[in-house]
Amino acid sequence: MSTNQQPRNKRSRNGCLSCKQLKIKCNEAKPACEYCVHTQRECVYAAPKSKAPLKWSHRVKKPSTSIEVLETSTASTTSTTPTSMASPFLEVLDSDTTSPSTTSTSPLFDEERTPSSILFGGQFSPRTKALLLQRDYYAPPTHMDYLTRSLMLNQTSTLLGISRFELRLLKFFDMHCINLFSFGVNEGIHNAWKYKVPHLFLESELVRQSMFSFAAVALSTTLPLQDIQRSDNEEDIFDALAREDASEFDTMTRNNIYLKTTTHFLTTLAKAQEKINEVQTSNSFTDPTIAKELTVSSILIFSFLGVQPHGLIKLISFNQDEEETDMIAISRGSRDIVLNCASTILESELSGLLFFRVNQDLYSPPLKECEYPIIKYLLLELYRFQDSTNEEVVNDTSSSYQTLKLALDCLNKALFGCGYYKFPIPLFRFLMVIPEDFRSLLYAKHKYALKVLYVYAALCFIARFQMYKEYSIWRDFVVWYKDEVKLVDKVERNLYHLVVDQCYVIPNYEDFPYFDPLEGVCGGGT
Repeated sequence: MSTNQQPRNKRSRNGCLSCKQLKIKCNEAKPACEYCVHTQRECVYAAPKSKAPLKWSHRVKKPSTSIEVLETSTASTTSTTPTSMASPFLEVLDSDTTSPSTTSTSPLFDEERTPSSILFGGQFSPRTKALLLQRDYYAPPTHMDYLTRSLMLNQTSTLLGISRFELRLLKFFDMHCINLFSFGVNEGIHNAWKYKVPHLFLESELVRQSMFSFAAVALSTTLPLQDIQRSDNEEDIFDALAREDASEFDTMTRNNIYLKTTTHFLTTLAKAQEKINEVQTSNSFTDPTIAKELTVSSILIFSFLGVQPHGLIKLISFNQDEEETDMIAISRGSRDIVLNCASTILESELSGLLFFRVNQDLYSPPLKECEYPIIKYLLLELYRFQDSTNEEVVNDTSSSYQTLKLALDCLNKALFGCGYYKFPIPLFRFLMVIPEDFRSLLYAKHKYALKVLYVYAALCFIARFQMYKEYSIWRDFVVWYKDEVKLVDKVERNLYHLVVDQCYVIPNYEDFPYFDPLEGVCGGGT
């Protein structure tokens, strides 16, 4: 398939007056579109846009025999290994899910004009910033928090209504997985997962299944298989898992854990769909319990798919015949859920999950003045793309140029957030905030858009957004790009070498914005 296929133009007369005057495509976000926000223009619409409900897709790929086993009560743990099994097709948010700007939100929350403010941190409006500054410190866990967590971790599986395997997964999540979200540097995220989410775990089946799914995939990629048959040690979660599961499985193998992981994940998706339907009926995201459930499960589902090594999903799929979903579509759905729940989460004890601490004005460097090597490289390539176009397509190119520039600015903000907050969550959230038109360019295999995605995939790998270096959606896309699009310059070749040949990972995130693939960095990767 050609890599320079042009996207189909979807004409709309509902854009803002500024975009119409400039004859560029407007993403029609309310109350201000992405272009007006980016250029600090006043955004004026001729007429308001109608609302559309959230919905879930039921486009499910025909499962392989091994996946069908998961849906029966007599599942067998023999058969093929995870790497040889066909990838299941997942139920996800539909690609035409409503944008958060068209859904009712609390009047208190005024960040709907730009999702990057929420997902990257900093650059908030005065009202939201004032609320966050009131929380200049993270409140320590309460006595009730400690009691709830102790109840969750120390009760028998029978009293909790879960299996022994699920109880072990729960303890594994508490002991080993929380740091995968806080990276040991974010107290708000750590305390929310450690002491606030347990309240939800006891109340919500959706949260329980989401936690089990993530813990299972983490376990499946870190369990030292050669040591699993050692005698039980209460201090060793891996040994405890091996002993406890002997009654349920013939042996503890990656395939067994894979089956359990996929089972929990499919259950998670079903529960998430039920919750979305509940929200549709009530037509509100402001119910605190629902907002918390959806936010926590959305974060866990997104994270699960980002780190899973089993080929359950691709970063991007061009298989339009079967309408196969991908991480790009999942990210859009996650963004819509998070942004619609943000006003409620902001005022809850879970605000640390979304909102980073704000104690001063934060401004990422302007694109033209940015000294980040990756951004300088991509900006130069963008200029070259603009110069290479001919006059016959100048109008379409102008629209594409603005879209690509907005996407590049989002990546610039993401790298800035990584350096400032000293952890990579802002980078991982980049896929949630890219412009809608940029997604269209990706699916049309626009060369520069694919270049940005290639660089981003390499950065996610280097930033450790995987649990198994040899198997990840980021590495898979890097290899696909090299085979299908071809590596055309030294930066692309060096990134491929760092990811595929060296499995390089960044030693610290404070300096990550200044990571330079041309320097031939080789330390820190194992």
